[in-house]
Amino acid sequence: MPNATASQWQNLSYPQKKALAPLAPHWAQISPAQKNKWLAMSINFDKLSPREQATLHERMADWAALSPQQRAQARLSFNQTKALAADQKISQWEAYQALSQDDRKKLAAQQTTKIQGAATASRSASPQKVIPLAGKSPPTENVNKSTPIIVIDKKTLLPTTVAIPEGT
Repeated sequence: MPNATASQWQNLSYPQKKALAPLAPHWAQISPAQKNKWLAMSINFDKLSPREQATLHERMADWAALSPQQRAQARLSFNQTKALAADQKISQWEAYQALSQDDRKKLAAQQTTKIQGAATASRSASPQKVIPLAGKSPPTENVNKSTPIIVIDKKTLLPTTVAIPEGT
């Protein structure tokens, strides 16, 4: 694994710089662990076809353009999708493909849940682990009933579960 000095942009080899070109403006802000992942990916870049290289560069540029919160949301969505069975992924994708353009736009508009902080939880804390504040009543389970809906993120093309409150 490269050390901190070796992973500075100016110390990368020409093939690494070529493979990671879309990340060059952001390289100094990328964590060492992420740099190592990108450097490992760059090893096989020259083995890809020109079309695959262009696609990879386009996706890198899209990723680099995301805010830290958007990247966290993308990682969370990816992990949720990874947990789905293959037949569930296929059925959800087919259901999305069957939607009209208007319905797709409506789903995209519903995707307004933004992560407010840089650190995100992969799942919510259980009610047993939440410490009630003095003078506040504990939340009841029936107050906020919601129906989960799968929405496809336009940038990552990954399905995301969004809770829609009942009665809306």
